[in-house]
Amino acid sequence: MYPRLCLCLLVYCFQANAQFSDSLYNALPDTLRPKDKQVVMDKEKFNIILNSSQAFVQKHYAEIEQWTQQLEKKIENVKSAEEKIPYAQAIAGFYLQTGNISAAYGWNKKLVAWGAGGHTYRPAITNAYLNLSMYHSTKLRQDSAVDMLHKAQSIAIADHDSTSIRDIYYLYMSIYANLFLYHQALDNLNNYLNALPPTEKWRDTYTSTMLTKAAIYGRLYNIEKKMAYTDSVKKIINVVMNAKKAEASIWYHTCYSTLGYLSYYQKDYRQAVTYFDLSLQPKFNEVGASVSELNYRAMLYRNICLILLGHGEVIQKSLALSIPPKDFTTRRALNEAIYQYYVKRNEYKNALHFYSQSKAYADSLDVIGQRGKVFEAEQKYSVAQKEAAIAVLETKNLQTQTSRDRMLVTGIILLLLLALLVALFYLRSKRQQTQRLIERQKLTDELQVMEHEMELERLSQQAEKEAAITGERKAISENMHDEVSSSLAALRYLIADIRQQAQSDETKQALTDVEDEAKSVYLQSREFMHRLHNDRIGQTYNVVDLLDNLSLRFGEGSGLQVTVTADTNTIQQYFTAQQHAELYRVIKEAVANSMKHSGASHIKIRVYSRGGQFYFDIEDDGSGLRQPDDSGLGLATMQQRIAALKGQLRIDSGIQGLHLSGSFPMGAS
Repeated sequence: MYPRLCLCLLVYCFQANAQFSDSLYNALPDTLRPKDKQVVMDKEKFNIILNSSQAFVQKHYAEIEQWTQQLEKKIENVKSAEEKIPYAQAIAGFYLQTGNISAAYGWNKKLVAWGAGGHTYRPAITNAYLNLSMYHSTKLRQDSAVDMLHKAQSIAIADHDSTSIRDIYYLYMSIYANLFLYHQALDNLNNYLNALPPTEKWRDTYTSTMLTKAAIYGRLYNIEKKMAYTDSVKKIINVVMNAKKAEASIWYHTCYSTLGYLSYYQKDYRQAVTYFDLSLQPKFNEVGASVSELNYRAMLYRNICLILLGHGEVIQKSLALSIPPKDFTTRRALNEAIYQYYVKRNEYKNALHFYSQSKAYADSLDVIGQRGKVFEAEQKYSVAQKEAAIAVLETKNLQTQTSRDRMLVTGIILLLLLALLVALFYLRSKRQQTQRLIERQKLTDELQVMEHEMELERLSQQAEKEAAITGERKAISENMHDEVSSSLAALRYLIADIRQQAQSDETKQALTDVEDEAKSVYLQSREFMHRLHNDRIGQTYNVVDLLDNLSLRFGEGSGLQVTVTADTNTIQQYFTAQQHAELYRVIKEAVANSMKHSGASHIKIRVYSRGGQFYFDIEDDGSGLRQPDDSGLGLATMQQRIAALKGQLRIDSGIQGLHLSGSFPMGAS
């Protein structure tokens, strides 16, 4: 039930889809099918609602919704508080599966009130406490969530309820995740998965939990930048998509959006937009969940990536989207993207406004992170208290009655003293924390003004400096063109005149040689002036440097030998900055893929020119692609980079390794 709640919160809001009673009856498994399809008893309705999958409820929404409305009317006439519990459980279960979380919360709250002190429906009461804990956790009310969890745990332990004890792992995972304690969340999630019976694999609960695991790995990568986490995300998504092909309309939306967030964390914004577009396709949103949390976040992060790519036209549309007040992470990401957009366009007033908004949400996230650290410390302290209490009890049982009484009194006094010390320490810590927050806010307010002024001044100076350098280079180029080029041209004509007037053949030959040399100098000076006028400042990629470094680093004696053959003079002379950048990344990605996946011992790289085209070949002796269509994200990105140069990339894979080859025109970028 609890992963279903999480899934409802993150994925779906179902709409009515009318079906006939015969269709519903025939679709039910034998274990849930009523004895008489004309007269369905309330208990049979309870059983169907609580034990059906989300896909089943979605398909037969209209009829099950009608049952739920009937149960809501009937419960008003039930006099016994305990007898109301199964009605409330079924009603709350329906609202959980259809995404009406507020209604589910209200019915679960009534259920635990009716079940107080009762003994008949204890599993239902435990289940309701767990649902209430999940609800409080999603609202960032962690103290209330833990309180509900402890109440559920006390009943489950007393009743030896292994299913509820297992689900408590999931609830702790949710609490830790909402406090950004992702390692602890992952530990509890793995404990939950290990406790699930084999029959649950790839049902709704298991699938939604696996997707939650992939999302946690994505958040860990965003914090720690470890590539192992990206591999884990992709592996989980691949497994889920293969397992749930038959239910792609329900699950692929979440799979593609999870890959989109991962690409966003990796700052591969174009790939992120591609994944978000896939996730937002109508065929993966058949339930029409246009206002669900996952849909709004997918659409918003798609727009954030577009803004970071320079598409300012989506800014107003993004600001108009409804974002939950406590979704500080999404709000910060949006304002940070808009801030960067305006900085790149030297619109510093707008940039300053969105920088302030981004900073405010970042501070709110820091507060949540600090709250998580306090929560973790409190949990450790609680465990230590329990362990200490157990040790005291074990010691007490070994003593005589008199000694036990004496130790009990001493223990109580010590616990009271400890509680007093903890209370004093807590009050002192709270006062210090409040004082620090006040002081920090004052300093932040003072420093923020100065920081903004300095940042604006720095950006302005940088823009002026770059403009001055560009202007100076153009001026030098123009002066050389006006003075040097004209002088060289005049010199050529003078030499030609003298050569025509010369008498001897030797003199004419000598003047011909001088004229050719003057022509060469003239052409070189024009090429230099052209490059001086057009070269862009700040080129950071150089293919020749990369090839030289690969040859030196992976030469003879290395476990992986890289052999390079390149027309370096032509590359240095004719490569544009974009060609340097894109081919640099393609070569680097190809070498990295060979190292990680192919087991190659030798890589050959050739870069040469012919007939106005640049050609490149990258060939290794590794295992090649695992399957003919196993192009992967890396190879797809390479194809996009070469396409940006108006060229083509060819991929050949066989038992002798992987061969990448391609070409692009000179001066195409």
